[in-house]
Amino acid sequence: MNLERYIRQITNDGKTLADFLVDTLQGNTHDATVSHRFKATEWLAKFGGFIPETEPAKPKRANAKSADKQSKAAKVDEKPPVTEKQILHFHIARLINEETQDGKTCID
Repeated sequence: MNLERYIRQITNDGKTLADFLVDTLQGNTHDATVSHRFKATEWLAKFGGFIPETEPAKPKRANAKSADKQSKAAKVDEKPPVTEKQILHFHIARLINEETQDGKTCID
């Protein structure tokens, strides 16, 4: 049995790892710091598919000026991919809203 298969087997196909990350994110893990909670958020977002995989750069052809112009024109219409920072900000904002009852506890 290879190591990858063994880890999948003993972690219930990764469910145990995901549960641990969620517990850490929610502050339910013993001695979890804010830094640990942010890292758990990052890993959950990454492995949960919320952070898009980056595509390797394609090599340019020597005489591809018209292809470059078409590519640039197409990129103008495309929305930029969501960044890891934007996802973390979303999760942080949601956590702050949940922990402060949408800011009510701050106002009180």
